[in-house]
Amino acid sequence: MMLAEVNYMPMLSTSQINTIPTSKFPPPQKAIRLTCEVVLVWTAALTLIYVGSTYLNGRGDWLFTPAVLIILALMPARLRKIKLTEIGFNFGHLKSALLLTLVVSLIIFPVTVIGLLILRHFNMAAPWAPQIPSGSWLNWVFYQVMYLAVAEEIFFRGYLQSTIQQIFLATSSKYLRGSTYWTIIFSAGIFALAHVLLTNNALALVTFFPGIILGWLFLRTKTVISPIIFHALANIFYAGATCRLF
Repeated sequence: MMLAEVNYMPMLSTSQINTIPTSKFPPPQKAIRLTCEVVLVWTAALTLIYVGSTYLNGRGDWLFTPAVLIILALMPARLRKIKLTEIGFNFGHLKSALLLTLVVSLIIFPVTVIGLLILRHFNMAAPWAPQIPSGSWLNWVFYQVMYLAVAEEIFFRGYLQSTIQQIFLATSSKYLRGSTYWTIIFSAGIFALAHVLLTNNALALVTFFPGIILGWLFLRTKTVISPIIFHALANIFYAGATCRLF
């Protein structure tokens, strides 16, 4: 099945955005305010997670990190009095969203295996390969699905990406305002940078590429459900593939 055949929610194209009257866009002051908000919230999230992981030292940090991400994603929405549907809590097109997620997974996962096989052929290590705890793999899977994927997607796609899109719509630059795909690149970059800073590992930059896919899924489906499912499946699949091949 081709991607074009999936009945996903329509996305505004560049030409459609450019035809929207200028009066529909917020003033540039809103772009500045939202930019400051994103920087503040992102910095607060990283600081709290770092402090929590340092001082909790395994005594509840598994729950602390997801809680921080979800709270800091929902708090600005509450303060700005925006609907939760605007940050991805939209469940009206779940069937098409799930179908698109399945199609993307069936395309990306085999490509990932091919890439890993090429690395193994040249005696190269898999980049940033996760470690599944021996004897507690079921707990690891549960954490990946119910906590990590949910919290990260609500924060990075639901809050950050949707807010970045509002910033671009409010900017005076026609180039940024007219390209919705810039939101994917910026959110994926912030996603990867957060992983690098929190893990102190430059190899975590590879998360930029799944960040692109996650951002695209969010943009196409207008719901966090699609990136949450793909995020969880991708983490589990990559961990299993690297364990098998390396």
